[in-house]
Amino acid sequence: DKRFSLMGPMRRKLASIDSLWRSAVHLALEQRSMDHMFEEISARVADLLLEQGASVNVQNVERVFEEKWSQVMAEALQKQRPNLQRVVEEVVWHFNAALSKLKSQFRKAHIFHSVKALSIHEVGSDVEVCSSFLLSKKGVGEALIPPKVPGLAASARTQVDNLWIKLVDAMRLEVDQQGRMSDATALKILNRLNSEMESGDQLRQIMHRVGSSFVHKVFMEIAKATMHYRFQIEQQNFQARISEVLSKKQQKLWEIQARVDSGKREVHCAKVWAKMFVDTLDGHFKNLVGKMAQEIVSHMSNIMTNPANACDMAIERSFTKRNWRHVVMYAIDPTQYLFMEFHKEWEMFKEGLVDQYCQELKNNFGTCLRLAETRLRDLLESGSLEATPNMTMNGLSRHLRDACETLADESLSDVLCSCLPSWSADADWPLNDLAQFVQFASVELKRYRSNARQTELTVERRMEVEIARQKANCWKSICGCTARCPGCGTKCNLELENHWPERPHECRRHLYPAFNGWQKQEGRKPFLLHCRAKAQWQIARTRPPIEPGGPERYWDNFQEMLEDEHPDWLDPLTRKPLSTMEPLNEYEEDCTTAPEDIQREIEENRRAWANCKDALLEHFTSMADDPDIDWMEKYKREGGALDAEEFASIRDELFAVTPLESLDILENAGGLLDDTMPDTSFDNR
Repeated sequence: DKRFSLMGPMRRKLASIDSLWRSAVHLALEQRSMDHMFEEISARVADLLLEQGASVNVQNVERVFEEKWSQVMAEALQKQRPNLQRVVEEVVWHFNAALSKLKSQFRKAHIFHSVKALSIHEVGSDVEVCSSFLLSKKGVGEALIPPKVPGLAASARTQVDNLWIKLVDAMRLEVDQQGRMSDATALKILNRLNSEMESGDQLRQIMHRVGSSFVHKVFMEIAKATMHYRFQIEQQNFQARISEVLSKKQQKLWEIQARVDSGKREVHCAKVWAKMFVDTLDGHFKNLVGKMAQEIVSHMSNIMTNPANACDMAIERSFTKRNWRHVVMYAIDPTQYLFMEFHKEWEMFKEGLVDQYCQELKNNFGTCLRLAETRLRDLLESGSLEATPNMTMNGLSRHLRDACETLADESLSDVLCSCLPSWSADADWPLNDLAQFVQFASVELKRYRSNARQTELTVERRMEVEIARQKANCWKSICGCTARCPGCGTKCNLELENHWPERPHECRRHLYPAFNGWQKQEGRKPFLLHCRAKAQWQIARTRPPIEPGGPERYWDNFQEMLEDEHPDWLDPLTRKPLSTMEPLNEYEEDCTTAPEDIQREIEENRRAWANCKDALLEHFTSMADDPDIDWMEKYKREGGALDAEEFASIRDELFAVTPLESLDILENAGGLLDDTMPDTSFDNR
């Protein structure tokens, strides 16, 4: 850094690489310390065995082991413990870099023009960072918007809550994909904030009334939430590392005990043999849990094969099937509506499979342990083991495998034969006292089997974690690009979110712009022309000013607005709309020669607006009703149209479960799950 005077992104990249390097060095030194300690204790044990033979005091050796291990553990804790201050500095660097880049793109991201860069002192204390709005779904709008703002709708704070949920979802997705923070990650988060502010009618109104201080508050809070989330990830990694070190301690202690207790060698061999068998068996059933989750994924893939198919299904289940509550949900947020339908399908199919598989896995696990114990005793009583000279642990597994092959239940036989342990030549210890080995191995297997409640909890938690993980991965493949048509608000059909500029956004189906909040300038009445009607493309467009008190933005037609504000919806070469978006005469309201599918599409739009307008007017608070539309009564169903009072329940149902909550379930379940079966140990006697 000093030699080359690195600046900006290169300096931040150097800091990231330096952090990775120091972490790798700490891990290497930690491993070397453990190996050195083990070699030292092993040499001491060898000397004691030469001097005292079988009368070596095992407790004294274990006490020395614990003392040495405590030193290694203290060093590991000191070097690997997460540092919140370092995380804060890293996040501040990257967010300030992203903010600086957005300020250079004034027309595209004008909302950040007056936002100040973050400072570490402004972020606050560690307690304030760890009490961020990371897990909040409500109350964010109350905290960020002043209590009395003239001209602000009552539901404005709820819109800020919805904006916050989407921002946190985007932040967690980007951080999880990258594994750590970067300029690009921060830029994507701020771009999502910019797009949501531009597309939301009430959010633009908040910006107009409150000014840039509102954007600065959101900028500060999402930065704090990112710091909080990054620190949580580092804490989880730290706990995983500590668990790994403790697992190594148990293995090393067993090896020391096997060296020390020469008179009771078979006791320790039996512990190791039983533990290896249970771990392998546990891994086998863990794979079966993954297979069950894959069945659900396969079922979902048949319903929602890709983002384009999923978008078509969303239109069909709302507009085509005349489900007016779902129409309103689609208009509020088509991606969240798609997730709601995905969640319902997933949970409905999951219920039957989970009960079936869970009971089967719990029963088979205990059965395999019982059969292994029974066959082991039968082999000893029949004399088959005593008749084999120079019996080793691998030899014992081979005899037991031959005995299990004769089981009537082929599935259990296959599982047992595949899970019986085997060792390399240097770890294939000879067994001098087979009766003692079988006795202690049987006791060890009984203890694993008797802990039935812990086994059931482990199976259930593992199943919950695996299903949640597969659900999150399946949703990523179905969700696709979350961009919405600037005209009518329908969701982009493409699979990847970052496909521009190689490929513009694309929608197969379009709606009336009124479903996206577009209003006529005179009277604020809804804009009820099809998004692809030529007349719709010829009408001038306006948007609120960039800064409070500034001039209103104006374009002569829809094409000009797209070129200026949304070029990612146009062909990058011709600057023209794609064939699925271009205006056609057939979509005009008075066209009599339109094909049957287009006529049906326009009728679906009319019918949906006639029955949903009262609820949608609660969402688009600045829009006024237009009672003079001639086709309104024709398409309005008697007793079936939504009332304004139903909007609150529709919105609550839509956001009852979000992708963010699904990730929380995965994290909470994962934090409780222990990937190994509960350990048991015996006192030396």
